[in-house]
Amino acid sequence: MDRSETLQSSVTTPANGTAVSLPSGQSSSVVLNVTITGTATVIPEVSIDVNLSSWVEIAGRSILSLGDIEDLTESGGYVFDTSGWLGFRARVSSVGPGSVTVTCMVAQG
Repeated sequence: MDRSETLQSSVTTPANGTAVSLPSGQSSSVVLNVTITGTATVIPEVSIDVNLSSWVEIAGRSILSLGDIEDLTESGGYVFDTSGWLGFRARVSSVGPGSVTVTCMVAQG
């Protein structure tokens, strides 16, 4: 079952944001819609920890350019293969003047 979540909502300071649980033992992917006004850096991260307390950065692909990307600094759509991971978040590591909103769709199967 696919579901959508808001991970960051108009944040103006660095923030971990909301973490989403991923389907255990199934193939899954996360599609992000990132909106940055001004300047900011968003770091996509995954967790294998059932308590979602330990995080590592994950690379994905830009929907428009299909190039590999880790640190997100532009508004746009991004896709991440999250198979085997238990959690996903989009951590805002810096925000210049402006704000960041991140929504995601978790797809499994």
